[in-house]
Amino acid sequence: METDTVPVAGPHIDRGRPMLRLVRRSLRLPKGYAACVAFGLAAFGAVAQGQQVEIGIIDLYGLSRVSAGEVRGILTFAVGDTVTIGNGVPAVLQESKDRLAQSPAIARAQTRLVCCDQGQAIVYVGIEERGAPARGRFHAEPTGNVRLPAQIVRAGEEVAEALRNAVMRGAGGEDWSQGHALADDPTVRAIQERFLLHATRSLPELRFVLRNSSSAAHRALAAQVLGYAENKQAVVNDLVLAMNDRSAEVRNNAMRALLVFASMRPVGRASVPRVPAQPFIELLHSPVWSDRNKASLALAALSAGRDPATLAMLRETALTPLIEMAAWRSEGHALPAFLILGRIADYADATVYDLWNGGDREAVINAARMRIGRSR
Repeated sequence: METDTVPVAGPHIDRGRPMLRLVRRSLRLPKGYAACVAFGLAAFGAVAQGQQVEIGIIDLYGLSRVSAGEVRGILTFAVGDTVTIGNGVPAVLQESKDRLAQSPAIARAQTRLVCCDQGQAIVYVGIEERGAPARGRFHAEPTGNVRLPAQIVRAGEEVAEALRNAVMRGAGGEDWSQGHALADDPTVRAIQERFLLHATRSLPELRFVLRNSSSAAHRALAAQVLGYAENKQAVVNDLVLAMNDRSAEVRNNAMRALLVFASMRPVGRASVPRVPAQPFIELLHSPVWSDRNKASLALAALSAGRDPATLAMLRETALTPLIEMAAWRSEGHALPAFLILGRIADYADATVYDLWNGGDREAVINAARMRIGRSR
């Protein structure tokens, strides 16, 4: 299971910690929970293997001709059921995925167990309809036997364990102001500061592994450590290329690093790296839930300046997935898309948050639709 939820900057939140602070404040989440956003900890990483959790939400995406009722009628699980946390996909989710794929109208299906909404699990069901335009066609798997140096692998293992322990203690806060994540927890932060050294000393190796290693785990760690490069603009292209990696974990780490770049606070001569919006817009259509989740988070940051070209691309090519996501029942996952739709509708962010807090999602969704009609 995953724990990726919203990091979206609000109108009165300064850059650097906007995502983590707003998640806790607006959605009333425990302090440590927001760290799972930034690092994509395995869902329920602090929960023992074999423990059961209750499903609180089932949401869908990718539907056009297939009805939600048809999909829900095929599922072998329902809200209120319990699933057992393990190393693989729970059997009941795999069974539903296989049954959905047998429908004549469905080419493929995705099921994803995600943490958490008020202590309950969320299941996302993604549908690729038969005959729909092909999306998510990623690069071929690299075949090189190159691997990261042992000290970087060890640092990756240590930071994952230290962060998990920090989250369990409720000490998951972190700072994004410098364009890379630095935890408040001193143990986690010390390891992340080693990433800064590795990114300087091993930059060529990190880039080479990211492009050529046959190991998805090593490519994913390379993407994570490249986010700590001193010259962040110099590695933007490497990370954008990794957004087309066949591995969802590699894409996730690359997008997360770019998201943190976009959340950087400019200080002195340091400027915010230029991160292109178009690759994220394309991944809003991905059949993979983590792609849509991270893409919406990044685009919420990248659209904050209301660049006309970015908003035009979103208006013309991404309205359908944004409306789907803005209607999701998990507020932490719906908020980024809702905020983007508000900007498409030319609402001030403060107005969007007022409508959000008032429970009036349809006002923003309908205004975005009307804006599309007027732009044609």
